[in-house]
Amino acid sequence: MSLETVRVIYCSTVTSELKKESFIDMVRASVANNKQLDITGILLFDGHYFFQVLEGEKEKVQSLLSKIRLDVRHKAIETLSSRAISTRLFPKWSMELINSDNDFFRETYAGNFNPYEFSDTQALDCATNAKAWRMRRLQQA
Repeated sequence: MSLETVRVIYCSTVTSELKKESFIDMVRASVANNKQLDITGILLFDGHYFFQVLEGEKEKVQSLLSKIRLDVRHKAIETLSSRAISTRLFPKWSMELINSDNDFFRETYAGNFNPYEFSDTQALDCATNAKAWRMRRLQQA
């Protein structure tokens, strides 16, 4: 039996519940959990919005999304894109992070990053642009 692989892209708004130490712990735990579940993707966080791509076995991604929806550190969770895929965009990243300490948001969105305005196509473009940006930075290091 073939297991369906999906890519889900969602966004949310940070709440006052999110402290820097909590954020760092959340990222570390997510990397470890995603590796164990064979879920790949990227997390963008500009200090106000989360934008996350999750790729993996459909049931595992849906289960993870159910847990994410219960997290009080963010609100107004909106699915921007959800589809079956044959190839992962982030096959080696259990959860790559691009946060407000990086220049991605300034360089790509000139300070106007609002993922709630993204269409399905724009959400995928954002994910693709974020991957390309990160790859350039890794090559320069």
